Amino acid sequence: MMTTTTRIGLLAVALFAMVLTHPAHAVVSSGPGGSGVTVGSSSLIPSLDYSDSYTGTPDGGNPFRPYVAAIQPAQAYFVESSHGNPNRSFTGSLWSIAQDPSAGGAGFVNGTPTYPGDATAGSATGFTQRGGGGDYGIRYGLRDQYVVQVDAVQMTDRIDITTGPTPGTIFAGNSVSVFFRQSGSGLPEIGIFNGATETNSGLTTGIAPGTWNNYAVAFDRANNMIEVFVNETSRGVLDLNTFAGGIYANFSNAAVGAGGAGGNRTWTDNFQVGGASPLDRLAPGLTSYWSFDEANAGTALANDPLSGNNGTFAGSATRTAGLIGDGAAQFNGTAGDGVNVGNGQATPAGDGAGSGDFTFTTGITIEAMVQTTWNGTTLAEVFRKEDGGNRILLSLQPAGFISGQGTGPGISLGLNTGGYSELDLAFDDGGARPTLADFADGQPHHLVALFDSLTGEKSIYLDGVLIGTQAFAPGTPLLAVGGTAAFIGNLSSGGEPFDGVIDEVALYNRALSPDEIAAHFANVQLGRNYFAAAPVPEPASIALLGLAGLALTRRRRRQA
Repeated sequence: MMTTTTRIGLLAVALFAMVLTHPAHAVVSSGPGGSGVTVGSSSLIPSLDYSDSYTGTPDGGNPFRPYVAAIQPAQAYFVESSHGNPNRSFTGSLWSIAQDPSAGGAGFVNGTPTYPGDATAGSATGFTQRGGGGDYGIRYGLRDQYVVQVDAVQMTDRIDITTGPTPGTIFAGNSVSVFFRQSGSGLPEIGIFNGATETNSGLTTGIAPGTWNNYAVAFDRANNMIEVFVNETSRGVLDLNTFAGGIYANFSNAAVGAGGAGGNRTWTDNFQVGGASPLDRLAPGLTSYWSFDEANAGTALANDPLSGNNGTFAGSATRTAGLIGDGAAQFNGTAGDGVNVGNGQATPAGDGAGSGDFTFTTGITIEAMVQTTWNGTTLAEVFRKEDGGNRILLSLQPAGFISGQGTGPGISLGLNTGGYSELDLAFDDGGARPTLADFADGQPHHLVALFDSLTGEKSIYLDGVLIGTQAFAPGTPLLAVGGTAAFIGNLSSGGEPFDGVIDEVALYNRALSPDEIAAHFANVQLGRNYFAAAPVPEPASIALLGLAGLALTRRRRRQA
């Protein structure tokens, strides 16, 4: 059994170690008695995933722009920097983008309590203003260990930082919100909320009302732990496995956000979320990713945190225990089963052309974990987008449909590569490929199918091994385009259902390299997703390293 000391060590390694090599942050004056942390200068987030200093424009724009009226949720506000991640839309309660009056005129609307400080307070590049509080957020789902950080004015009630399944709300199940309050309010200074119940953490903020401060929470889903910071000074670590009887454990990372409540005005600035390692370990060219790990297992939604191509379960398809992670999709070989992930046109406007499209011209990779006892006599789709001769097809096919490389049942990759054709690979070929019994053994298998226009090669890998290729002329274009919805586990008419479990479906607009495929397979053998960082040390070493890292980190931080 993992001890509390070991859990603290794990969190220290995963979250504190990044502070050891990251320069001290630049604390900027934001009014009397408070401080803030500008985007990109956090000592807690050396690698940003999303950030926003609220200029009111997607790219930063002109900081000296006029006051912008309240943003309706239907008019989703785009964060300034997605750091290469396609999804970057804030949703939630009404917010305005305001401006420091010293930056070119009266930019904000005052209220009660009054805006803190004089005309030099706030941010010249913009900040948010909300009447009566409220929360906003973005789809996330990228990391299991991450920090959410924001500057805010401490209100008479609280400032919120939230992780959960739904952007823009603190009331979703399987969410964790940290409530920060001023000293002496009579309420918990740092409360933990799960959408229904708040518990006093016993931790303190040590802040005064009406001042700008920086708030941050480090979340560790792998170990159900959080660390809470005020002005980048740790206020303490909570083990959610044991805290309050475990009612806050097993939270979702599908969305993150910030906000607050109390009084007639809430102000926030410098929202940022990220972690200890660059997200280039999420492979470049990753278009969509369905892990099926949503914590609210009863939902019909399969989130795609990268591009918003969210899926809905159809027929008797349902969520089940994950082959990797918390969840997977279960199919029963029944007509109509499937997960409809749309036509690839759900990406919010403003994210850039093609960032989430199911349109491929120079390369494609389809990657999935599959588990089946398929008998080799039916058509069963792993992934299919049926656009006639421009379709995308990765399926299991019976003997009568397999030709070219064997005659038994097998795996097929179909694409328009100078005309529609399929790379058909039969099992039981007597050579390098596995037998049908090897594949359909009810155990998880890693399946990757790809085409590279540069080399002209179609390839299929199973469990890290190349099992077949088809050669075209180098430079042969790929034509995968159309308006038909794509399905996991079936085709649009519902007549070719998969029987078994599919998990960790990833779609790329390029061909993965053999080294990348090998690395992904090595990860899944360890029970980790494709993009996981290198394995952590053994538990005994972790505890020692973690406590050492904790001590070094504390010496680097400003004293509470």
